[in-house]
Order: sequence, then C-alpha cells, then structure tokens
Amino acid sequence: MAVSEAGPEGVAGLPQEARWQRGLGKSSYVAAALASLAVPREGGETVLFLHVLAKTNGGWNASLVSGIVAAFAALAVLFWIIITSGC
Repeated sequence: MAVSEAGPEGVAGLPQEARWQRGLGKSSYVAAALASLAVPREGGETVLFLHVLAKTNGGWNASLVSGIVAAFAALAVLFWIIITSGC
C-alpha cells in the first residue's frame, strides 16, 4: 500500500504523531540541548556585531540607531505576516 493511500492512521497502523515520537526518541533531547546552546550564541554574536558596528561608525549616532529600529520594525512586520497567514 502506498503512503498516500494509508489514511490518517499512517502506514504501520500508528497515528502519525506516534510514529514521529517513536522515530525521534532520545534525539529530541539532543536537538533541544543544541537549540538551548545556539540561541544564546546567536544573541552574543548580535551584541558583538552591534558593538563593533558602533565602534567603527563613530559611536551610537542617529543613523545607526535608526537603522536598528528600522530593522526591528521590519522583523515585527514580517513576524505579524507569518503569524496571521498561518504558515
């Protein structure tokens, strides 16, 4: 029987969620551990990038701050579009 003909219960008679959980097993803990390390690392990189950008740009002047505010506003609009579209 093809996968497309398996119906909502899946190929092996198990619901799809149960098959995912069985397939992930302990690897979901590894993924969570990696994510918990990756998020602070990305935050640190952002802080370091902004610090160097401010230092080479002559300090925290109006153009730098307005660019950062514009980037946050663009991200907020993108977030809103993604959330409201149901993607």
